[in-house]
Amino acid sequence: MFGLLLGLLSFSSTFAFESPADALRYEEARLTKKTPYARLIKDGRSYRLLGIAKVEMPLEKALPAIRDIASYPDWTWERINKRRGGKSGRYLVHLEPLKVELEKNLIHVRYHLNRFFKGKRHFGMRYIAALTGEEEVSTLAMTIRKPTKLVKELSGEIRFYPIEGEDAFYIHFVGRTKVHWAIYYLIPLRFVRVDAEERVLTVLENAVRRVNR
Repeated sequence: MFGLLLGLLSFSSTFAFESPADALRYEEARLTKKTPYARLIKDGRSYRLLGIAKVEMPLEKALPAIRDIASYPDWTWERINKRRGGKSGRYLVHLEPLKVELEKNLIHVRYHLNRFFKGKRHFGMRYIAALTGEEEVSTLAMTIRKPTKLVKELSGEIRFYPIEGEDAFYIHFVGRTKVHWAIYYLIPLRFVRVDAEERVLTVLENAVRRVNR
């Protein structure tokens, strides 16, 4: 896939982006046949998570909702603990409501594990928002404030790309996390993948609904 993208960039109009990384991400979104889309893979000692959605409205109309970070607890986690497609059972991780501290650029994530490492847990995510609409690529970037026993590293970046010739835009999310060795090596990837991919699809759908209100 990566090689194909590089080949396409040799004649793609995405070279209008100043950053080759943005050109690559835009092309990755354009080649995704069905959205929302999510995929988790193991990458070294980390997990890498990709999420893509297409929103059928101009980005400039959606940006007021996107930059209203104070409202994120009201809609981002909607149905986040409910299995998709009517499936039964619980996720490995139960997510509690988000809390935002705007004055500190901080999002608090609270959770507990349903099967092991019992007890309530928490970490903070520092965020940097470039969502005025005047930047080349509107972006929301996040990184963990301080490593925890279970989450050693965590970062993510959401970028918003207007689609040339359409009143629509792509949401492109990429995240990377390094967790406790027991989780990484002892829990089969298929179980972690269910948790991560289904949750990203739910959040992407929530985002599409939110900007269309």
